[in-house]
Amino acid sequence: MSKVVHRAGEQTVEKYEGFGNYTRIFAPLCDGAKGLYAGKTYLIHRNWAEVTCKKCLKKRRARV
Repeated sequence: MSKVVHRAGEQTVEKYEGFGNYTRIFAPLCDGAKGLYAGKTYLIHRNWAEVTCKKCLKKRRARV
């Protein structure tokens, strides 16, 4: 089974990496930052050609 790749959205979240370090990451287009705050992990890409998430692809069609 292949991994689902999401599209990077507009929102960013600072994820705690440990030892007082934070990394700014993009939230997925379909779920936004609420999924990251809930503890979910995502594979995120900025190129539409790499995206395999059906929800993100639906949002692309809605924007165009």
